[in-house]
Amino acid sequence: MSERGKRGVAKCKKKLRPEDMHINFDENYDPMGPKASYFDSWLGLETRTHFPEYWIKSRKFEKERWDNLWLHIKAWHISNNKPKKHTIYRAKTMRTNFISKQLWRKYLETNVNPCLRYTYFDPTKWEAFVAMKSTEKAKKKSDRASKGAKLIKVPSRTGRSGYRKVKEDFHKIWPPIVNANSQFNDMNDHRCQLLMAARVKKDPKTDTYDTKKYEKTITSLIDAEIEMKLDGTYGQGKEDPITKVFGPEHGGRTRGVSSTIGNVYMYNL
Repeated sequence: MSERGKRGVAKCKKKLRPEDMHINFDENYDPMGPKASYFDSWLGLETRTHFPEYWIKSRKFEKERWDNLWLHIKAWHISNNKPKKHTIYRAKTMRTNFISKQLWRKYLETNVNPCLRYTYFDPTKWEAFVAMKSTEKAKKKSDRASKGAKLIKVPSRTGRSGYRKVKEDFHKIWPPIVNANSQFNDMNDHRCQLLMAARVKKDPKTDTYDTKKYEKTITSLIDAEIEMKLDGTYGQGKEDPITKVFGPEHGGRTRGVSSTIGNVYMYNL
């Protein structure tokens, strides 16, 4: 087990000078480069401080408020609005995850006040959040979500940096995964490769990847790729081996593309 301690609260204490605030984006408008992780931490913190009404869902806020956040984000010397849609989507996802994974599970369910840890928290807004989430309706919704989460057999293991980090380190991650299972030699679709690279778990004791639990999934993806190449449908539309195996993609479940990818429900394979 690693001796490294748990990651603390992102405070972005490292103050960058205005002239140093530059961020680049890849073809999917995910941040990339040496400042990408810092940008993600900054974005998450700024989103939480701009939208402190945690009892309100992100989609319920007026578009103007998200537009104002984008103007604030553009302080990173972003010259055009092309990354806006995806960056705002990522910000909303970060906010939702913070509410469900931190405020709900870590604080509300354990009856701990987060205001002691998050200094920018408004105690009155925390009280409003507790009141809203303590209703019978909210508890039933939480129970349904918990049951759905338990159905996920192969969760994403991308960490806080998401698929951005998987893509950056792919050249280092993929070779040992292939060495662990020769089946991967037949997997040429890059989205499929990213999907599996984000899920195969590395054994810290042996420093090797355990792929046994994924063999059925790997076979299904490879067979779908071969079938699509034979019938001429590969690369011809929105469907690819992943959507052929797991079904159409929906909001929040775009697989193998973004840093905000959700888990793939593999229980039906």
